Amino acid sequence: MIMQTLNGHEAMRTHLAVALTVVALLTEPSAHAALPGESDAMLQWSQPGNCGRQRVRKPDPSDVFDAVSIREQTERYLGFLAEVMTGDQSALRLTRLCTAFGVDFVQGPLPPAHAEPWNPSPQQPTGHVFTAFTQEAGTPSRQQIEVTYRPSGIAFSLFTNLNHTGDSAVSGEPGAVQADMGQHCPLRLDELTQRMARAGFVGKYDGLQAPDEELAIFDDGVGVSFRRGNEKIVVDATLQGRFIDQRANPGASCLASISLRTWD
Repeated sequence: MIMQTLNGHEAMRTHLAVALTVVALLTEPSAHAALPGESDAMLQWSQPGNCGRQRVRKPDPSDVFDAVSIREQTERYLGFLAEVMTGDQSALRLTRLCTAFGVDFVQGPLPPAHAEPWNPSPQQPTGHVFTAFTQEAGTPSRQQIEVTYRPSGIAFSLFTNLNHTGDSAVSGEPGAVQADMGQHCPLRLDELTQRMARAGFVGKYDGLQAPDEELAIFDDGVGVSFRRGNEKIVVDATLQGRFIDQRANPGASCLASISLRTWD
């Protein structure tokens, strides 16, 4: 994938790096204040409700990660995905997500728009992004739930990875972003594809062919984008493991990210 909207691998590498910055916003009194240009509808969707109470239940309120089973959390995510695909986008209201997942969603900034030669003064994005960081107790398995509210729509994402800082598939082996979780994988692409097909969504693969050598630096492996007719809802997925393995048998690969979005 050279240029595309499937940025799950890149997001996985950067989101945990900003976790401490995000946590610093927890005590900010104006964290949920209205931003210029926000619509009342978007504010209603992103109201935190009882989200703050999740932190009170933590043994250590300063801990970034909630202790959660990744399989249980993946099933909850898929349940919300199914609700949205049947037409109930209200499932993505922040108050519903907080109650259902029982984890601590913290607010962070939207990535800024960067100036380009053809657009030296880009309009900065408007909206809210909330993130929950979780780790299964006694394991290196981590997940991140992220929901973004913008005037143009909503994005709802689940990122899954192993916290193995010395894993060869991450640090030394070419053609891989992160290791496949093996028997600990909560969801493989074949399983997601079957669920999406039952809901009428068709997947389009990207990156099945490795790029030319001079473009290898831009290689992100295999990604899939699921659509149903001309609907605005899109579900993107990226994969774990070596790129050569992803391309040989993408359906058997563990999912690195699933991201539903309702904007173009």
